Amino acid sequence: MRDFFSTLKYDLKINTAKSKLIILIFRMATIHAKTKALYPISLMFVILNRVINEGLFGVELPYHLKIGKGFKI
Repeated sequence: MRDFFSTLKYDLKINTAKSKLIILIFRMATIHAKTKALYPISLMFVILNRVINEGLFGVELPYHLKIGKGFKI
């Protein structure tokens, strides 16, 4: 989990405002793919990823996609 937060912190540092929102929602949705422990909360981020990222911004990033540190849009 520590690696997740360091990756998220680095990704948010190198991106613009709109990209930060897209990446934040995507990274939070990936928690759903990694663990089912936080199922109700992580499912909410999967739905937000679908609605906001795909519907509003037109960026298709499936939550089960594996993207490493330094992802930039």
